[in-house]
Amino acid sequence: MSTKPLRAAVPKSLLSYLNSFEDDRNHYIADPVDERRIIVANQRIFKVSGAGVAKDPLKIGARITVVPFKDRIKSYVDQTEEDEIQEIVVVGQSIWNPNLILLEGADLHFKEENLRLETRDGNLIFESVAFNVVTTTSPAGTQAHDPTRTSDGSSRNNGGILNNDESDIFTNSCTPLTEYWLRKAAEHNSKHQKAPIVAILDTGIDFQFDWTMCDFPEPDCPLWFNDGGNTKNELGQGPLQKDMIGWNFVGTGDILAPSQHNNPFDDDDTHKHGTRIAALIAQQCRNYKKNDSEDYDKSTDVRLMILKTHDYRGVGFLFDIFCAFDYILLHKEVKVNIINASWGFYGKQCPGLRGYLEEFEKRKIWFVTAAGNSNDFDDNFRVHELAVKSSTERYPACHSEEFNNVLTVTTALNIKNFDSSSRLAYSEIQPFENYSNRFVDVAITAGKDGCFPEPLSRVNHVIRGTSFATAYAIGKIVRSGLPERKGDFLNTNTNPFIRVKENLKKYIKNGYFITSDVDVEKERF
Repeated sequence: MSTKPLRAAVPKSLLSYLNSFEDDRNHYIADPVDERRIIVANQRIFKVSGAGVAKDPLKIGARITVVPFKDRIKSYVDQTEEDEIQEIVVVGQSIWNPNLILLEGADLHFKEENLRLETRDGNLIFESVAFNVVTTTSPAGTQAHDPTRTSDGSSRNNGGILNNDESDIFTNSCTPLTEYWLRKAAEHNSKHQKAPIVAILDTGIDFQFDWTMCDFPEPDCPLWFNDGGNTKNELGQGPLQKDMIGWNFVGTGDILAPSQHNNPFDDDDTHKHGTRIAALIAQQCRNYKKNDSEDYDKSTDVRLMILKTHDYRGVGFLFDIFCAFDYILLHKEVKVNIINASWGFYGKQCPGLRGYLEEFEKRKIWFVTAAGNSNDFDDNFRVHELAVKSSTERYPACHSEEFNNVLTVTTALNIKNFDSSSRLAYSEIQPFENYSNRFVDVAITAGKDGCFPEPLSRVNHVIRGTSFATAYAIGKIVRSGLPERKGDFLNTNTNPFIRVKENLKKYIKNGYFITSDVDVEKERF
């Protein structure tokens, strides 16, 4: 157990909010090891190994008696009644990597961080990966237009489109909406097999917004589509439900263990966070405006892999995120080029998360993440500096310093913007959201009050937050030819998208910024 932690960065109001849902079987608490993190009480993420795995794979709801692990390389001593015996329950299991499981047991979160357990016969060994940390997309406090339409109702029943024929939403041609867009996704994917794949780990996608980044009536739907057969998991089990455009790791169903299924087209988040991210990335890649050079006017195709890891509250658990990571790594024949991670948590780093980032770096997969918003801590919209061993230590954002593939993005604005008498665009830029000249790699310049145009509506609405800045950055990575290294992308000599301002260097690493499609000389956009 560590010494007394620093002041909690996450306000108690968030804890109260999470615990206010009567239909949520989880209880949320401040991590006893680090009060800056919010975790699910009595839960831990484990990797299971041993002879018993192949003989009798674990199942959801299984109750297992375990004892502290003893190193069998050393002289073995029979375990006695003095050993700490505990009953644990399997409450979650990755469908794509069945050796990744979520266990629940009394006071399990009070155990040491590198906990190892085993069954009395030693046939199963459980190695702790992480606490089940709560991550959030942090959309609250934005000036976002709140869409009134909801997700395809047919996608919410019985866990997957392959098991569900009930569809009450139709296009003008009387074709079910989900079927229509999946067909469009398949057509787009077949035409653009070489286009980069961006995996979006968020709240899913809502087909009812007509993909407003495209032109009707016959748009290409810029989604990755699995043209192969049904996929088997890491243990060779299957075939599973076909993962058509991605996967839903949040799911619905059994209160003990939420199901994982193949319909990420269920963005039930009030803010449509995941749908907005997808729309912005597609817009930045495909509907780009002519700017300083002819190269800026060329459209670039992209394919979006939709992985639903966050629920209707914008809350995502580390276990579900790890399941999505395993899904990406399992698809060796499908090269994911970029991961969009517009979420995070405050507090100390998690070794399990770091392990996945190491693997992504080996496979040359970009990992673009948000620096976090100023209103994460209070309602006064004061910008905050990210720093380790402080209340504003945030991950994955603070991993950017050690990984060449992790890009942390924030939002900035020109303090002299909207001044039509001034022709000195970007004369002085300051961060609007979280910043750090150590951990934040680049800022995206936004419009008035740090806002971006609403991507889901042709009406003049705005959105705000570093979540959406990541989408702008990904668009520029794709349009830059998908360089393998962060240093190649952030090179002002070779990349016209990257600009530098001296006054920004005290806030952003090297003073790097990228202009968005917001006209900073005008109040309206």
